[in-house]
Amino acid sequence: MFRLINSIRAKSVLAGLVPFLLVLAAVGFIGVRAYDRVARDVVTQRDAELARVTAERLSERLEQEARLLQDLAEDERVRSLERDGVRSALDEAAAGLSAFNGGIMVYSSTGVTVAASPSSAERAVTGSGDESSRLLTAVRATRRPAFSDVFRDPLTGEDVILIGVPIRGIEEEFGGMLAGVVTLRTSLLGAVFAEVLELRGGRSGLAYLVDGRGRVIYHRNLLRIGTDLSALPPVEQVLAGKTDALISDDLAGTEVVAGFAPVPGTGWGVVTQERWNLITGPIRDSGLLLLAMLGVGALISSALVFVAIGRTLRPIRNLARGADRIAGGDFDHRIETDTDQELRALAEQFNTMAGALKESYADLEAKVAARTEESHQLYLQAQRRAEEIAAVNLRIATMADVAAKVASILSLDELLPYVADLLQDTFSYQAVYIFLLEQQSSELLLRARAGRQGEPLPADFRLPLGEGINSWVAAHGEPVLANDVSEDARFLPVSWLADTRAQLSVPIKTGDEVVGVLGIEQTEIDAFDETDQFTAQTLAHCLGVAIENARLFERAGEVAVLEERNRMAREIHDTLAQGFTGIVLQLEAAEQALEDGARPGALNEHLDRARSLARDSLNEARRSVWDLAPRALDAQPLAGAIEEEVRRFEADGSERASFSLSGAPRTLPPGVEAALLRICQESLTNVRRHAHATTVTVGLEFTAEAVRLRVGDDGVGFDVSGAQEAARALGGGFGISSMQQRAWLLNGSLTVRRNGGRGTLVEAIIPIAADSVTAR
Repeated sequence: MFRLINSIRAKSVLAGLVPFLLVLAAVGFIGVRAYDRVARDVVTQRDAELARVTAERLSERLEQEARLLQDLAEDERVRSLERDGVRSALDEAAAGLSAFNGGIMVYSSTGVTVAASPSSAERAVTGSGDESSRLLTAVRATRRPAFSDVFRDPLTGEDVILIGVPIRGIEEEFGGMLAGVVTLRTSLLGAVFAEVLELRGGRSGLAYLVDGRGRVIYHRNLLRIGTDLSALPPVEQVLAGKTDALISDDLAGTEVVAGFAPVPGTGWGVVTQERWNLITGPIRDSGLLLLAMLGVGALISSALVFVAIGRTLRPIRNLARGADRIAGGDFDHRIETDTDQELRALAEQFNTMAGALKESYADLEAKVAARTEESHQLYLQAQRRAEEIAAVNLRIATMADVAAKVASILSLDELLPYVADLLQDTFSYQAVYIFLLEQQSSELLLRARAGRQGEPLPADFRLPLGEGINSWVAAHGEPVLANDVSEDARFLPVSWLADTRAQLSVPIKTGDEVVGVLGIEQTEIDAFDETDQFTAQTLAHCLGVAIENARLFERAGEVAVLEERNRMAREIHDTLAQGFTGIVLQLEAAEQALEDGARPGALNEHLDRARSLARDSLNEARRSVWDLAPRALDAQPLAGAIEEEVRRFEADGSERASFSLSGAPRTLPPGVEAALLRICQESLTNVRRHAHATTVTVGLEFTAEAVRLRVGDDGVGFDVSGAQEAARALGGGFGISSMQQRAWLLNGSLTVRRNGGRGTLVEAIIPIAADSVTAR
C-alpha cells in the first residue's frame, strides 16, 4: 500500500485531482455556509415579522375586551359613583363580562373602592395594593385603558392581572377607574390568548406573553404562568421595547430562534420561538448530500485517471525494475524497451552506466583495501596515544594524592616518607631520595628514602653542598636531568650510587628559597623524559607547600598561646582585679567603722559585701578560664546588666550614678555584649580609683550600624598618654589597653577624652551587622 501511494501513478493522480477537489470542496462548503446564513437571516426576519403581527392582533383583541369595560364605564350609574347605582350596573353587566372571572372593581379618582362585583372581589383587589394604585395612576394620566403586570391575588393566591378603563365624571372630568380582574389560569381570556398566540402550534413552535416585568401572562404550559423570564435574551429585548428576532437558548438550554415584539398599548410583550435544529435540519441534510455527491464524483474521476496513467507509466516501471537490478550489483543486466524514443534513450544510458559501475566497483575494492590498512595503522597510533594518556592520568592521580596529603598532613616526618614510597611504587623508579637543607650547616639532610636495597644509609645522612648532583641543585636552585650520569661531571660516583645510570634531581622551594631536593635514580640510560621532570617538579612544589604549612602551623600555635595569655590577662584584670579592689575598699571601710566605734551592724554590712565580692570574683575567674560570658549576662540583656552594674557602683560608694538607654535595644552577639560590659566595669573602677568624682553618667545607645557605650564623670580628669606611661612605669597601666584591645578585636574603637570642661569621658563604639542581631 505504501509503495502504491508513493508511485508515480498515485502522485500524478494527486497532483491533477487534489487542487480540483479542494476547489470543489471549498465551493460546496462556502455554498452550504452561505445558504445557512441566508436561511438564518430569512428565518429571523420571518419570526420578527410574525411576532409583530401577533402582537398587533393581540392588541386588537385586548382593546375589544377593554371596550366592554369602557361601555360599562359609560353607564350613567357608574359615572355617578353612587354605591347602589354602581353595584346595580355591575350586577347587570356581570354576565357579559365573564372573561373577568376575578371580579370587577370601581375606584374613585382618589383610589377609594366604590363597589365591586361580586362583593368578595373588593377584598382581593384591595389587597393587590401597588398594582391597583399604579394602574389608577396610568389611567388618570392617559385617560385610556391600561393593563397591569402579573401579581399574586392575596385572597385566592392565584396569578391575576388588572385591566382598567377611565370613568368620566358628570362634567367629563376624570371621575375614577373601572377595573376588571383576570385570573390567568381559569379566565375565558385565556382562550383569546390561545387563539392569537397559538400561531406556531405543533411540535416545535410556541408563543407566550409576558408583562412589563418579564413575568408570564400566558404560556401553553399553564405551569409557566407567573414565572419570571426576564433573564432570557428575547424577553430582555422585548422589555426594552424592541421588535426583532434572535437565536438563543431557552429555559431547557435548547437552541431556538425567538421573535419578539411589544404589544401596543399594554406594556406587555409577545415572544415566539421554534427549535433551531428543526429549521436547519433540512438545510444541513441538503449540504451533506451535496458534499457526498461531490466525494463520489471525485472518487470515480480519480479511478479513471489512475487507470489511464497506469497504462502510460508501464514502460517506466520496467525501466525502474532494471535500475533496481543494476543497483543490486547485477552490472551485466541490460534494460530492453520498445516504447517511445525518450524512454529508449534513457534505457541505453542506464546500460552505459552499468558498464561504468562495473569498472568503478573493481577500482573501489582496491581502494577499500588500502584504506583498511591505513585505518589499522591509525588504530595502532590511537592505541599508543591512549597508553600515553593513561600514563599521564596516572601521574596526575599521583600528584593529586600528594596534594591531598599535603593539605591534610602537617607532620613532615609522616608526609615525606609517604611521598617517596608513592613515587617509587607508582613509577618503578630504582630509588627516590628527599633531602632538606639545613641553613646553619649548609648541608642536605636525608629525610626520606625509598626503593634501593643496597648499602644502607645512616638516619642522619648528610651531603655537603659541593658534592654531587643533588648538592648542585640545592646550591643553584635549578633542576638537573642526566640520562647518562657518566657524561655529567657533577655526578658523585660513591658506593651507594654504583649501579645508577640516570638521575633526575629538582629543587624543593618555598617562594624563591631552596629548602630541599627531590632526587630520583634509574639503572638504565635514557630512563627519564620531560614528563618525568614535570612530575618531579610538580611534586617538589607540593612538598614546598607542605614545608611552608608546617612552619606556619608551628607559628600559629605560638600566636594562639600569646592570644590566650592576653585574654586571660584582660579577664583577670576586669574580674579579679576589680573584685579585689572592691574587697579592699569594703575591708578598709570596715576597719574605719571599727576605729570609729560604729555599731556592729554597720561593720557586718561591710564584711558581708566583701564576702559577696569575693564569691563573685571567684565565679567570674572560673568563667574566664572557660571563656564563658559574664554571669550578669546569663539571665538579662546587656542594658539590664549595665544598669545593674551602675546601681551596684552607686550603692558601694559616695558617687551619684545614672544610666540612660536610647535607640531600639537588640540582642547582640555574646562577644560584643561581654566586651561592652567589661569596658563599663573597667571605666567605673577607674572613676572610683582616680577621678574623685561626685557624679557619673553611663549611656548605652543602639543605632542601625553600631552600639555606643559612654561613661562620663565630673572628676579631676587626666592626660591619657601621660597616665598610661606613668602607670606602666609603676608596673600597671593595663586597664585602658585592655579596653582598647576588647574594642579592636571586634573591629570597634575606644577613645578617652575630656568630658566637656571637666572630668573624663570613655566612649566605645562597636559596629554590628544587620544579620548578627535580633530585635528584643
